[in-house]
Amino acid sequence: MDIQKDWRDTRFRNSSHLQIDDILNGRRMSALGKLSSKYKRFSIIGFVMIAMSFITKFTVGDNTLGIWISILFACYFATCSAMDYWLYLGISRIDPATMSVNEVITKSLFYRKRHFQFMAIIIPWMIAIIGLIVYANFSDVYMLIAVATGGIIGLAIGLKNLFEFLDAYKTLSN
Repeated sequence: MDIQKDWRDTRFRNSSHLQIDDILNGRRMSALGKLSSKYKRFSIIGFVMIAMSFITKFTVGDNTLGIWISILFACYFATCSAMDYWLYLGISRIDPATMSVNEVITKSLFYRKRHFQFMAIIIPWMIAIIGLIVYANFSDVYMLIAVATGGIIGLAIGLKNLFEFLDAYKTLSN
C-alpha cells in the first residue's frame, strides 16, 4: 500500500507551474547560469577591490613598503578581475540549446581547467603579499592577529566558493 501512496505522490502538481515561473522570472538558475553569474560578481568585486587596496598603505609602518604592498594588492585584484571576467565571457558563451552535449562538456571542462590554472597563479601571489604584510608588521601583535584572522576567514570563504564552483562544473559535465 505504501507503494501506491508513493506513486500518487509523484504525480505532477500545481507546484511545477510555480517552478517554471521561478525559472522564467530569474529566481532559479541552471548550473551554467550560476557559474556565469558568480564569475561576473567576482570580476566586479575584484575591480572594486583595486581602489580598496590602497588602504593597506596605511597599515604598514614603513611607508615605502606600504606603497609597494598597495601596488601589489592592486595588481593582484586587477588580475583576479580580468581572469574572472574572461571566465565569465567564456561560460556565458556556452549555449546548450545550440551546442551538442559533447561540446558543452568539453567547453565546461576547458573553463574548469583554466579556473584551476588561474588559482595556481593567484594563490601563491596572495601568500607572498600576506608574507610581506607580516614582515612589515612583525612587531605589532594586533596586526599579526588581524592578518591571521583575515587569512582564516578568507580561506573559509574561498573554500566555500570553490566547492560551489566545482559543484556547478560537475553538474555541467555529468
